[in-house]
Amino acid sequence: MSGIISAPAFNNVFEATRDNPTMQGLVTAIYEIGCLMGAMFILGVGDLLGRRKAMILGSIIMAVGVVIQVTCQPGANPLAQFIVGRVVMGFGNGINTSTIPTYQGMSGHDVYQVCDDGAFHSLFTTACSDKSSTSQPSAARHRTADC
Repeated sequence: MSGIISAPAFNNVFEATRDNPTMQGLVTAIYEIGCLMGAMFILGVGDLLGRRKAMILGSIIMAVGVVIQVTCQPGANPLAQFIVGRVVMGFGNGINTSTIPTYQGMSGHDVYQVCDDGAFHSLFTTACSDKSSTSQPSAARHRTADC
């Protein structure tokens, strides 16, 4: 968010964020409120759903949040739609970031299997996230697994 929130193209669609650090902070931080709600939700529902279904649910919710965000059009109130999309996407991320580490720890005894599972499930989370990710070659990932 930090790189795009002050861009002219972003500010042309979301007028309230132009030269307004308070609104820029709200738009950025509201994502974390969604993460908190998702983590609290999965605390009570996670055992009923199971880890795999929870990860799938979190990823679907994140995808819905992304669609809500990218369909904002200049007009009535695109900022409200964008904020709702950030909360929804944060909710899905809260589910995933609360579930994936536990699943990863339970998924295997071999350190390489855990690393591979972790990489797969990290891609599950970052596929819809607004944060950029970099891929690491397989050999380098296995070399650092012993740390």
